[in-house]
Amino acid sequence: MTQAKLKEIEKLHLEGASSIARLMELSRDIDEEVRFRAIEGLGFLPATVESRGAIAKALSDSDSLVRTAAVEIIGSWPAKHAEHLLVEALGDVDELVRASAIVSLGSIGSKQSVWLLERTYRSQSCSSTEQLSCAVALYSLGRRAYLTNALAFLDHECYQIRSAAANLLRDFTATRDIPRVLEKLRASISVESTNAVRSSIQAAIEDLKPL
Repeated sequence: MTQAKLKEIEKLHLEGASSIARLMELSRDIDEEVRFRAIEGLGFLPATVESRGAIAKALSDSDSLVRTAAVEIIGSWPAKHAEHLLVEALGDVDELVRASAIVSLGSIGSKQSVWLLERTYRSQSCSSTEQLSCAVALYSLGRRAYLTNALAFLDHECYQIRSAAANLLRDFTATRDIPRVLEKLRASISVESTNAVRSSIQAAIEDLKPL
C-alpha cells in the first residue's frame, strides 16, 4: 500500500493545482515516508491557503524529516507567511530541523531575524551545524562579515559539516564574493581526502565559476 501511494505522489507532481487536495490528504498518512513525499509534492506546486496550512501543520509531525521538508518549503514563502513559523521551528528538538529553519530565515530575507540569528550564533548551546547555518543566513541577510565564518567551516573536523558548508556556499554566495569563495573552495579541495566532501566542493566550484 505504501509503495502504491508513493507512486501516486510521483504522478501527482505532474497534475498541477488539481492534485493539491489529494497531496494534503496523503500528508496525514500513517506512514512517515508517504507524509514526507506528500509535503515535498505540495512544495512543488503553487501555494494556496489550504496547502500552506497543511505544510505549517507538518511542523509538528512526529518525524523529523517531514518537519525538515516543511521548514525548507516555508523558506520559499513571503516573509509575512513564513517568519513566525520558522522562528517557532528554531525550538525544534532535532538539530537538522533547527539548522534548516535558520537557513530558511536567511532565504526569506527578513531583516527582523538578524538579531535572533546573531543571538543563536553566539549561544553556547548552538551546535556547529547550527552555527554554519547562522553564518550563511546572516551573510545572506547583509552581514557580509559572516562570510569569513562560513568559509571557516570548510576546514571543520567533521566531514558532514565541510560538505554542508560547500553546499550552502554554492547556493548563497553573492556575485561580488564569488572570486573569494572560489579561491577558498579550490584551496580546500586540494587537501580534501573525503570523496563525498570533494564532490560537494567540486559541484560548488562548477556552479560558481564564470562561464
